[in-house]
Amino acid sequence: MRILDPLAPDEERQALAVLSQFDGTLVEGTLAPDTWQDAAVIRRMGHDIFENRLAELTESLPDRIAHADHPDNPRDRTSSAAFHRPPSMGGPEFDTFLAQVIRPVFLRNHPLAEQMQLARQIITLHDQSRVGYRDDILGPQFAEIAATGLASGRNRQASRRLVVPTESLRLIVHLGNQTAPSSPHPGLWIVSYIRLNGTSRSDHFRGLGLDLLRFGGHRIHMQNPETAFQGVVALIRALPAGRYQLGLPRVPESREIPHTPPLGDEYDHTATYLRDGTPAAPAERTQDRRQFPQFYDENGQLRPEYAGGRAGYRWQGANPFLDRRLREGHSPGGIRQDLNVFENPAYRRRFEAAVVEAGTTGAVIEDLFPDKPNHLHISIRQ
Repeated sequence: MRILDPLAPDEERQALAVLSQFDGTLVEGTLAPDTWQDAAVIRRMGHDIFENRLAELTESLPDRIAHADHPDNPRDRTSSAAFHRPPSMGGPEFDTFLAQVIRPVFLRNHPLAEQMQLARQIITLHDQSRVGYRDDILGPQFAEIAATGLASGRNRQASRRLVVPTESLRLIVHLGNQTAPSSPHPGLWIVSYIRLNGTSRSDHFRGLGLDLLRFGGHRIHMQNPETAFQGVVALIRALPAGRYQLGLPRVPESREIPHTPPLGDEYDHTATYLRDGTPAAPAERTQDRRQFPQFYDENGQLRPEYAGGRAGYRWQGANPFLDRRLREGHSPGGIRQDLNVFENPAYRRRFEAAVVEAGTTGAVIEDLFPDKPNHLHISIRQ
């Protein structure tokens, strides 16, 4: 056996026995791939195996040297000098062994291996223009999950690390695969995902909530209610089996000032969220010139084209979703009651047909609530 040969079955069992000692610590997030801590675990996994291979190599060294020096051996005689310098525990051969032989076993059997693999698939879908998100906001979040299986964040009190639920990652991969590559607007556009700086009651805090601006070529924004409705219905029909709660776009209130340019620019975070993905208070949406300078003139006054609530959204036509009088975040009490409070009967029938169709494949919409005017919220029920 050579030093860099793949692990034999008994060697892999030996390495995994060492890894199992760290499972709890890895999941808690004090150890994670691509940090100095995971290097320590990998070293522990590979130490005894490398030592055994080294001993085996050393025992066979005299025969190998004699073979190399045999006059009938076509190998250049100077190459036999390599056999006189066996690998060492602290040498570059050990580091290469850990990187090429042990690390893949570590990643494959890491307790968060599925999260890491799913996040890498999402990044690939992003590169293929199937899944879109702000590279400076969600890009680092998906990169962290791909490397560690964890998402980190902090609020004013403490730092947090979350073991990312596989359910939400699988949902993103599934929806991304339902869309065709599209540029400059990918078929699935994610506005917000994991937010550890908010309330612990939020599905975003638990990694089970998504805010989406686009699906299937439809922009889900009340600037165009019909297009928003088509996007929501298309997504319902594309959902995999599971239980879901939906936060539907609502008619914007007159006091709201939409920080979305009139033609719509999903590459700029809307004022519903600050740049770090946290929900913004109304005062921050209307006054934070540092966060949203493009909406203010040289005198610090809000540009008129971005003011005016419903006029700013250019909202017109029938409301295809829930009664505008419902309080944001309030569900009437279940899907049957929710369907009864749609403002427009024709839209209610179309929406109900999509819900029934999704149910035939195991995707159950349990309840609805009115959310922000500029996205669809999906919560996964466990």
